[in-house]
Amino acid sequence: MKLRSMLLFFAMAFFSVQTVQAACYTCTVTQSTDLSVSLTDTGGAFTARDFVFPSTTTVQQNRYLAIVLTALASGKQITACMNSTVRLTPLTAIAIKQ
Repeated sequence: MKLRSMLLFFAMAFFSVQTVQAACYTCTVTQSTDLSVSLTDTGGAFTARDFVFPSTTTVQQNRYLAIVLTALASGKQITACMNSTVRLTPLTAIAIKQ
């Protein structure tokens, strides 16, 4: 009986978890700092909005910064993914558009 109750509890916990899907946008980089980037969505969802790099590790922040600076210097657009378009939301992924 104890095992059945535990299994039921874990099943309920597993299926009731709500996840947020990251949305991705094609963006132009307007400016950047070492911890954040200002992006404008080409589809018009936001203009010159600041997003922060994930604060997991300095290495990860440097990778994001390298992608952003490359896009800024070359004039290319990026695909930026985030859970929300609210100012200072952490980016979940970025890549230079080909």
